[in-house]
Amino acid sequence: RGTYDMINILWYVPTKAEAWLAYEVPSWASKAKVKEILDVGELDFVKFRIAGIPRSAKIRNILLIILPRLFIWVNTARFGVMFLMETAGIEDTIVNVTALTYILDLDDLVFMTFSHE
Repeated sequence: RGTYDMINILWYVPTKAEAWLAYEVPSWASKAKVKEILDVGELDFVKFRIAGIPRSAKIRNILLIILPRLFIWVNTARFGVMFLMETAGIEDTIVNVTALTYILDLDDLVFMTFSHE
């Protein structure tokens, strides 16, 4: 699921490189007056927004992250299925299917653990 989400992000986020930060002061009063009325600091005027990802960064992500992940996943699945086909007993097959599922989902589990707030 993590690789699929990353592909969607790269596909749908615009390619135009834009700033990720914006400094927005309300237009209804001067900056000093707004700070006094709302009791805010200078950093409260800084806004984060989603902006475009340059084409070179998208290509780098595809080459260095997505393609290796897909290669590892496809080969693990292929060799795992070959390994399962050679398992004799039903009990061993169930245990090996569980192990293969864990191995195939391990990279997404690690990614979600370290990227979640």
